[in-house]
Parts: sequence; C-alpha cells; structure tokens
Amino acid sequence: MFKSLGITEIEICGTDTDACCLAIAFNLFDNNIKPIILSNLCASSSSNNSIHKNALEIMKRQFGEENIK
Repeated sequence: MFKSLGITEIEICGTDTDACCLAIAFNLFDNNIKPIILSNLCASSSSNNSIHKNALEIMKRQFGEENIK
C-alpha cells in the first residue's frame, strides 16, 4: 500500500521500543520501506531501561545508525 503511494520511508515512534516499534521497523524493512526511528519519541513500558536501549541498538545494527534519530 505505501509503495503504491510513493512512500519510501516512514518515521516510527511509540511506547514499546522493544516490541511494537521493533516489529513495525522490521515489517517496513521487509517491505522495502526505510524505517526512521525517532528514538527521543520512543520508550519502553518495562521498568528496565536497558530493554529500550537494546532495541535501539538492534535497529542501529540492522537499519543503520543514520536511520536512528
């Protein structure tokens, strides 16, 4: 759907970096749409902040550091 509209990248933010944001980013990537993660607008509902940070590190490795804002 997005490709047919000429959309080639989508910015992502949300409240579960390690779940929803990560899943959406991989889904977009798998469909040849560049995910741009707005890290300052993402968080984790877990009280363990390292889960949020680890999810960002996974996305940096997979999608490139330049796509984590």
